[in-house]
Amino acid sequence: MVKSFNVPITYYINDRPFTFLVQAQADPVSLELSSKILKFAFSDDSHDTEMSVKQTLEVTNQGNAPAKFYWENLSKIYVPSPLSDIVPPGESRRVTVLFNPPGPRVDEETLTLKIEDGADEELRCIGQVTESRCGFQEKQLNFGNTHVGIRTKD
Repeated sequence: MVKSFNVPITYYINDRPFTFLVQAQADPVSLELSSKILKFAFSDDSHDTEMSVKQTLEVTNQGNAPAKFYWENLSKIYVPSPLSDIVPPGESRRVTVLFNPPGPRVDEETLTLKIEDGADEELRCIGQVTESRCGFQEKQLNFGNTHVGIRTKD
C-alpha cells in the first residue's frame, strides 16, 4: 500500500505569509525472488544415498530501507533456510530450500514469503521422485554350503 503525504507549510516574513506544499510518497517494502518456481528432481544416474535435494535462490531488496521477512505455509517436504532474516537496502540474501520427499510421486507446494510492511511473495516448489531401483553388480550370488530344512537357534 502506497502512503501519500501532502501538507501545506506556511511561513512568515515581515508579517507577510508564504505557503508551499510538501508532498511525499512512501512506497511499501518489497523483496524480489530470483526465481518464482523451483523444480527439484533426483538424477537417474545418481549413486548418492542422500534422501533430499536442495536449491538456492536470492532474495533482493532494491529499496532504501531494511526489509524483514519470514516464511509461511511450511511443511516438512519443502524447508527454506533461513526461516526469517533482514535484508539491508540494496543487498541480497541467499535462501536454501531443502526438498525432503515422502515417497515416489510429484509433490507441489507454494511457500509464502511474508514481508513486514510489504506485499507477500510466493515461491512455487515442484519436486519429482521416481521409483527407486536396486540391482546386483554380480550376476551370481554364492551362499556357500547351506543346510536346508534344519532350524538354527539365534
